[in-house]
Amino acid sequence: MHTRHLAIQLNIKFSFKEKKCLYILFLFLLTINYRSATAQKQTPRDVYFDHLLKKKEKNQEETKAYLVKVNDTKDLKRLTDVKIIRQLSNQHYIVWSNHNPIHNNALNYCVPANDGYKASDNLLAHWNKQPKSEVQLILKVSVGINLSELEKYASILSIHGHYITIRTRPQYLPQLLALPRVEFAEISRKPVEEFSISNTDLSVNQIFGVHSLFPTLRGQSIIASIKENQYDKSDLDLLGRTIPTSNQPIIPSEHATTIATLIGGNGTSSIYGLGVAPEIHLTNSDFSHLLPDDTSSFRENRISAQNHSYGTNIENYYGLEAQAYDEQINQTDTLMHIFSAGNVGTSSPTSGLYAGLQNHANLSGTFKQAKNVLVVGGTNQENLIERLSSKGPAYDGRVKPEITAYGLDGTSEAAALTTGVVCLMQQHYKDKFHQMPSTALLKSILINSADDIGHPHVDYDSGFGTLNAREALKTIDESRFKTGSVAQGQDFSYPIQLNQSIKEFKISLAWNDPPASLNAPQALVNDLDLWIEDPHGNQLLPWTLNPSPDSILTNATRQKDHLNNIEQVTIDVPQDGTYTVHVYGNKIQSGAQTFHFSYQSTPINQFEWYFPSNGDQLFTADQNYLRFKNNLNSPGSLYYSLDNGLSWTSITSSISANANLYKWQAPNVFSKALLKMTINNQDFISQPFSISRPTEFQVGYNCERDLLLHWNKKEGDTGYTIYNLRNNTLQALTTTTDTLIQIPKTTTASNYFAVGAQGATGLEGIKGFTLDIGQQGVGCYIENLLARIGTNTITLTLSLGSTLGLTGTIQCQKLVGLDTFNTFSSKAITNSLVYAFIDEQPKKGIQYYRVILTTTEGKEITSDLVSAIYLDKSQFVLFPNPVNEQFSILSGTIAEYEFAIYSMDGKQMYSQLLNNLHQEFSATWLPTGIYLCKITLNGKPVYETKLIKI
Repeated sequence: MHTRHLAIQLNIKFSFKEKKCLYILFLFLLTINYRSATAQKQTPRDVYFDHLLKKKEKNQEETKAYLVKVNDTKDLKRLTDVKIIRQLSNQHYIVWSNHNPIHNNALNYCVPANDGYKASDNLLAHWNKQPKSEVQLILKVSVGINLSELEKYASILSIHGHYITIRTRPQYLPQLLALPRVEFAEISRKPVEEFSISNTDLSVNQIFGVHSLFPTLRGQSIIASIKENQYDKSDLDLLGRTIPTSNQPIIPSEHATTIATLIGGNGTSSIYGLGVAPEIHLTNSDFSHLLPDDTSSFRENRISAQNHSYGTNIENYYGLEAQAYDEQINQTDTLMHIFSAGNVGTSSPTSGLYAGLQNHANLSGTFKQAKNVLVVGGTNQENLIERLSSKGPAYDGRVKPEITAYGLDGTSEAAALTTGVVCLMQQHYKDKFHQMPSTALLKSILINSADDIGHPHVDYDSGFGTLNAREALKTIDESRFKTGSVAQGQDFSYPIQLNQSIKEFKISLAWNDPPASLNAPQALVNDLDLWIEDPHGNQLLPWTLNPSPDSILTNATRQKDHLNNIEQVTIDVPQDGTYTVHVYGNKIQSGAQTFHFSYQSTPINQFEWYFPSNGDQLFTADQNYLRFKNNLNSPGSLYYSLDNGLSWTSITSSISANANLYKWQAPNVFSKALLKMTINNQDFISQPFSISRPTEFQVGYNCERDLLLHWNKKEGDTGYTIYNLRNNTLQALTTTTDTLIQIPKTTTASNYFAVGAQGATGLEGIKGFTLDIGQQGVGCYIENLLARIGTNTITLTLSLGSTLGLTGTIQCQKLVGLDTFNTFSSKAITNSLVYAFIDEQPKKGIQYYRVILTTTEGKEITSDLVSAIYLDKSQFVLFPNPVNEQFSILSGTIAEYEFAIYSMDGKQMYSQLLNNLHQEFSATWLPTGIYLCKITLNGKPVYETKLIKI
């Protein structure tokens, strides 16, 4: 079948928007027999075709796929023997039927469709724009595919289970899709990292609160995978915790290293290198293959979570990866995949139900359309949705993203922080119940414990709210969840006692749903219904969004949800009594569906400090976000104390009743501190924390046997702890009350050091950056020796790291012959770290200098040689001469000189502009012999010499 036989002229009476969205699909899908077209109801006036229309062939198999148009989708769903296999718009569908439904009154029209419905939107768009270019596809095939038939139209590149990667031309696409064992075709896409990351704040999502409340929970028994490019396994914050796997990427990436650090950095490099789970083990997986990694790889390496901070284009359909991830999670219940929502939140989709919709329905990749994965959007430090964060709904109206997290620079960061929290949840559940938790259970807990932001309850911007790690871990710690299963028509009930001291009761249901068919108009397979029955028998239904394109910004309303496999019910100020949770099997495909729900109660009249918590460190004289939870519905006044509460200093008296954070510049002190919020004459005092600034050190010298570190004293410092990297972690090496320390190298384990200040009563300040002393430009006392050329002199400037342990004088020497040096100047050692020496008699050309220091032990320390080129403005030096491969010319000044090479008989062989103080030339092309070199300026000769080529 030739591609041009598929071309059809359309005159369907669609709206302009419908034509724009559907033109590519109709162009591909409609290959219709003329007699069929003229026979059907209403079609002759709506559709006509040009002379290239493919005519019906003899013995052609009757079609079972039809393109239909309806006024109301409900009419189509009521039809028997009609299965919807793809939705093209709100009115247009591809259906499958054993009998031609042409005469059904519910249909505006019905025409036979070809196999184009098996192609993804991406592939159809590519076929339309680049019909002649070669393309790489991924086919999903069923068992029994005839590879020889496939090879008639394509080159097979790889076979992986049910997925075959091929290379072909679009002209063969109709034949490929017509093969009965080909279920779906997708174009290969290249994933991209979703923004770099410059900083993070673990207080936004209460991660510091988890570290304080559960100090032993550090991810030490969990293994997480990062699917993207290769992170730096030698990064200080990740040392020694990488588990090699067979699918490791080879392209190094700073983005991947940052993602790994956010998930599991241990803070060795600095406080900025601390991640969510500091002792977790990590693996790396190549994201060039967008389908899920083999399930066997996850099992063999005991991987329980995988982070995906990447995306492709906006893809609003249920494609290969979406189905594959749903299938993998449904079969491997304890494996969780966490995806970034994307950073195209201001873009509009070009296909699907939401084509043209502004700033919504723009998830970057069909894999994010999966039901059983967790998709995370991004917020700033004040829990406001980032403009570029991709938003829902999913292609069929489902809630996406499910939650948000801090991601000021992109949703990559939000996904990574959430992955770290998931790993801590897995560890805590495993420690408490001696088995790994279900992915659906963790999903239920995450959405139930999230803090509501944006529109009330659920919305398409933030999902069910922003991540609250502290409340999620407390849910597991207090066992506030339940697991059950229901078959078709079965009801599960669970009684819960509530009372009027509760401001809000919240419960969230989740289940891992079986995968839907590819390109399914609706992804949900098993439909469960959640509701709560109050003591009077009234039903409280879940919060549900209206998925219509013109209603996605409206607030959620209470009604049954038949789209999502996550549902949530809340009750404001419940009455005293027994409430009954119901989970009903509304539509179960077969057997029983396992589900999980979690719940929490928020007390009335509660105030709670989130950050800082016990032991947290705030930066001196810097902006810090104070975070708290206030259910008192009254404004407050904020204070701080530096003397354990004996006295209080006012910060502000105007904290609003609905505030949950305050941006505070801490005083310039090194001290323990407390915070106090006063509301309605009631005081709420925080746990003790510290205010400090990092202590940054410098290297005084780095000699063979010992080294010297020094730093500046700050107000409040009473001592210092020196840290050294040992066994892949930063460990205390020694302490001192001085601002410098000499360290014997026999006591050290590596070249990496950091310094932290000590304050009164055992206070520990923020450690400074961990530095490699071998990379600080300081050798054995000498930082550098620099030469500066003057009018008739050369000045040498020596910078020392320290003078401690030096004695006598510093000798400055000049090379005057083969291994012969002459001391032309000397200076006595003082407390100064900078010394200058002047050579008043420089020679034409290159000079070489060095300095010699003497220690109190009588050992001489010699610097490396430093060179300086001294020439008059009109002077030039050509070297080496004789020359073999390359020579250089030194100029006394920069001008537009012309350099030329002549043979001895006067023939010019080479010419080149000479406009640098030092310029190199190749001589490999010159035959052996003697040549004349000339330098001219504006045509006048200024220099001439002979050049010998050997």
